[in-house]
Amino acid sequence: MQKNENYTLKPIRFSYITHVGEGGFDIMQQDFYLLKLIVQNILYITYHKPRTLNEISELIEVSINVIEEIVIYLVNNGFIEVLNHVSNRNIVYVTKMLIHDLSDEVTNKMNIIYKEYAAIICDKYIIRLFNELNFEEIFNKIYVPYNDLNFLMWNLVMLTCCKKLDIPEINNALLKHYIKRSDGGDFISTARVERNDILFQEKEQNRLIGQSVLSTSQIDFPCYLWICNTFFDDRLFTGINTLHLDFYYTYDYIKNNLKNNSDNTDIFERLYNSGFLRKTDSDKIDVNLIVTTFSKNELLNILPDMPNDFIEINKKMSEELYNTCKNQYPEHIQELCHDFYLKSITNPDFIKHIFLCLLDNNYLKPLLDYQMKTVNMIMYSDILCTNS
Repeated sequence: MQKNENYTLKPIRFSYITHVGEGGFDIMQQDFYLLKLIVQNILYITYHKPRTLNEISELIEVSINVIEEIVIYLVNNGFIEVLNHVSNRNIVYVTKMLIHDLSDEVTNKMNIIYKEYAAIICDKYIIRLFNELNFEEIFNKIYVPYNDLNFLMWNLVMLTCCKKLDIPEINNALLKHYIKRSDGGDFISTARVERNDILFQEKEQNRLIGQSVLSTSQIDFPCYLWICNTFFDDRLFTGINTLHLDFYYTYDYIKNNLKNNSDNTDIFERLYNSGFLRKTDSDKIDVNLIVTTFSKNELLNILPDMPNDFIEINKKMSEELYNTCKNQYPEHIQELCHDFYLKSITNPDFIKHIFLCLLDNNYLKPLLDYQMKTVNMIMYSDILCTNS
C-alpha cells in the first residue's frame, strides 16, 4: 500500500498482533494474512464504527471487489462481524478484535505504571530465578547453545512470565469473549496501532511481534516447540509451513538423520537463515536454540511459584491501567477492554517492562545478534544435542 496524499484516513500499521486463547490448525495462515497492510487498515476502519463495503472501499480507495474478498475472509475467520444496519438495513461490518490505539499522553502514563509494577514483580519474584535455580541439575537436561547462561535466563524468564504469572481465576472473565473459529481455534485477538513513516515503504515487513505461544507436535516427532514472539527477537514471519519445517528439520539434525551433504544444501541454508542452526567461523554447525529432555511440567515445576499477593498486585495495576486508557476505546468494545486489562500481569507490554527492568539492573545482558532469531524458543525433545 502506497502513501496517498488524498487518502481519506491516514493509513496505519499494527506494531504487534497477539491472541489470547487457543489457536486452531490454521492459526499461522491467519497470522500471515493479518500482517498485510490493507487487511490491518480494513480492521481499523471497521473498529471504531460499523461500515458498509462501499464505505470501506471509498475510505481506503481500493476497489470494492478486493475489499469484499478480504472482508469475507475476515468474517469467515472471526475477525469481523456482519451486522444489519438498523436505520437503512444495509449490511455493515464491525471488527471483533481489541485494537489498542492510544494517544502518546496515555501511552506515557501507562508506561509509568508498567515500569513501577515491573520493578515490584522483579524484586519480589523474578530475581529468584537467578538466585534459587539449581543450574547443575538444569544443564543435565537442557542443551544451551555455547552454555550461555544469559541466553538460558532470557528463555526461562519468558517462560515464567507466560506460564507462572497466569492467574486462572481471571481467565474466566475473558472466556466469554473468546470467538470460536472455523479451524477449531477459540481465542480473542488484540493488536496495537503504530503510525510511522516507515509504513509507506514499498516493501512491507512481514513481521509478527508480541506474545504468542505456538506448540507443534506430530506422531513421528516425539517433541514439540514452545515459542513466544516478543519485542526483543528479530524473527520474520515468512510463511505458513516454514516454522514447522524448520522445527522438523532441526529435530532430524539432532537425531543425526539429516546429513550435511549436497542433497540437503537448501535445507541447511534455510536453517541457517532461520537461526535454528548456526555455522561458526570454524565451519562447525551448532543447534542455536534451547533443547530439553524435561517434560513441560517438569520444567515448569523447577521454576518458583508466583507469590500469593501477586493476585492483589495484578488487581491494583489492572485498575490503574484500565482507568488510564478506557476512554481510548470505542463503546462497543468497553466490556472486553475492561476484562482484558484484568490480566495485565501477562500483558506483552508489561512483560516487556519486566525485561527492561532486568536489563537495567544487569540481571540480563543484551542478546547477541545470532540469538535474536531463536530467543524464547524451547524444544522439548526425547534427545539432547551437545555443544561443539
